[in-house]
Order: sequence, then structure tokens, then C-alpha cells
Amino acid sequence: MPALAGRLPAARVLVAAFWAGALWVLGYVAAPGVFGIVSGPLAGDIVGAFLRRMAWISIACAVLMLVLVRLSPDLERGRRRYLNLLVLAMLACALVMFVGLQPAMAALREAAGPAGVRASPLWTQFAVMHGVSQLFHLIEAVLAAVLVVKSR
Repeated sequence: MPALAGRLPAARVLVAAFWAGALWVLGYVAAPGVFGIVSGPLAGDIVGAFLRRMAWISIACAVLMLVLVRLSPDLERGRRRYLNLLVLAMLACALVMFVGLQPAMAALREAAGPAGVRASPLWTQFAVMHGVSQLFHLIEAVLAAVLVVKSR
């Protein structure tokens, strides 16, 4: 068991780095790249599929991080609490997007019809939700940077 305990800090960093990297690549490389290449509703469908996968990655990483933090004998109580709160805040961001914003945005896109949401009167509502979603993604991505730095 001591050998496992010695590997827990590295495991925490790896999970945090994977989670952060996935958030950063999706939000700041893949999604803008898709919208730069593909136009219209198809781009939204592709990025929406990426976002659904990202939500599951966030949930899995959060659960794994919570377990790793709990099992880590190298963490004092205050630091353990800090890491748990950080992970839970990131998970909350992911769940707000996955359970709240993404389904609502998909419903608006569906209601807009084949012409797309940009051509419908629902565009303003969609754009506001999209902005809120981007804000939650940014918050989660910044918290991820903190998690990577503080996980060791």
C-alpha cells in the first residue's frame, strides 16, 4: 500500500491535466476549428456532440479526482477540502452546461427549423444561452488550471 500512496500525487496530476487539456482543446481549438470549417447547423451538431462527450469526461474525472483526493495520505485536511471544493465547482459547471444549457439550446435549435437558429426569432435567446455556456466553460477551464497546479 505504501507504493500506491506514493503514486497518488502523480495520479492526481495526470487526471487533472487530462481534464484540463480536454477542456482547453475542445473550447479553444476544436470548437472554433469546426465553426471555421463547417457552416450552419452542422457545425453546431458536431460541437454539440463534442460537448456531450466532454460532459461525461468531466463527470468521470471529477469522480476519479474525488476518490484520489480521499485516498491520498499526503494531503492535510485543509488542502483536501480545497481540492474537493475545486473539483465540485468544476463538476457543477459541467453539469449546468450538460443538464441545463445544452438541452435548452438544442431545443431552441430544433424549434428554429431547417433554416437554423440564426434565421429565427429565437436567435437572441439562443445567443444569450450560448454566452452563458461559454462563461461556464471558461470558469471550468480556469478552475482546471488551478486544479493542475494544486493537485501535486
